[in-house]
Amino acid sequence: MVLVTGSTGFVGRHIVRKLRSTGMEVRCLVRSSSDLSVVNGLDVGISYGDVTNQASLEMALENTEAVVHLVAINRETKQATFEREFPRHQESGAGSEKDRSEEARLYE
Repeated sequence: MVLVTGSTGFVGRHIVRKLRSTGMEVRCLVRSSSDLSVVNGLDVGISYGDVTNQASLEMALENTEAVVHLVAINRETKQATFEREFPRHQESGAGSEKDRSEEARLYE
């Protein structure tokens, strides 16, 4: 099972279709306000939640083997900026320099 965040966005809908065409089981993490018409008929699981809500993210991740993370804020407003929506990422960054270099070696 692959969890896809941002699955109803422009890129996400194409990734979901491709994964399904190869026979992969897919679960889409979507907000309650998302337009699901782009994934209707694709035989995907739907998990309602938000990547900024740890409990909903943990539920969506149950029994998954991989994540395709495509969530983005493509228009910043006074209410929605990267810093406001994802403050933990700003504080902790992507880990230490050592963590990043070790992770990069995994993909060489």
